[in-house]
Amino acid sequence: MNNLMRADLFKLSKLWSIKILIGILFISAILMTMISYSVAQGDAGQELGGLGALFSDLQMMSLIGSIIAGIFIVGDFKNKTIHDAISTGSSRGTLIAGKTMVYFILVALMILPYALITSMAIFTTDHSYAVLVPSAFLNLLATSTGIEVTALEVLKMIAIFLTVIIVYAGQLSIAVWIAFVLRKTVLVILIGYGVSILSGQLRSLGDSVPMVEKILAFTPYGFDLTLLTLDAEVGVFFKGITISLVFIAIILTLTYVGFKKSEIN
Repeated sequence: MNNLMRADLFKLSKLWSIKILIGILFISAILMTMISYSVAQGDAGQELGGLGALFSDLQMMSLIGSIIAGIFIVGDFKNKTIHDAISTGSSRGTLIAGKTMVYFILVALMILPYALITSMAIFTTDHSYAVLVPSAFLNLLATSTGIEVTALEVLKMIAIFLTVIIVYAGQLSIAVWIAFVLRKTVLVILIGYGVSILSGQLRSLGDSVPMVEKILAFTPYGFDLTLLTLDAEVGVFFKGITISLVFIAIILTLTYVGFKKSEIN
């Protein structure tokens, strides 16, 4: 599996499409921060605030994450890389595990632009920022800017970013399932992004339909990322990580069952 992962990482490092998508996330993180600042200062109206929400990690991670899953996993079905690996003795379980781990490394890289821009804003400015959507990064900007840079605060930020990575990995794990079972890039993007949008709509129904909120609470889609603050207790991090890891395990089990029964043409 290690050799397969190294080969995947090397191949991905050469793909301009992946580099462009990560670049888009850097631009989105900068725009999100700038618009959040403008709204907080009263220089921007509700319309611009809505645009800033579109550039937030809450929107971009599900969209770009689904696109990357389509490029990476479905692409390997199209170019017969997965077929060749199976024909040379790699098991389907090993392939799923290796591809998933590499994909989650990509998820961490997707989080990096938001983590870097947010950290710079928090530790180098004392500006006010507005929370445009329930995003961990926007919430950190709004509640933590201007704090003193200490080893403890840096460690807390790292813990927050790692937890955010795991939660998003949980949410995006469904793209792995779709990619291995359906093997259509368009379907991976549409369903992966669509599930994220649908879960957001369902969360908004939580007060009127408590059962929906209870069900979502057992998935990474229902975890409130705004709870991840510098003052958050350990239990908040434990809950987000545990729910996400259990969800990932369930999704990967379903992926293995579906992929094991499918034919490789």
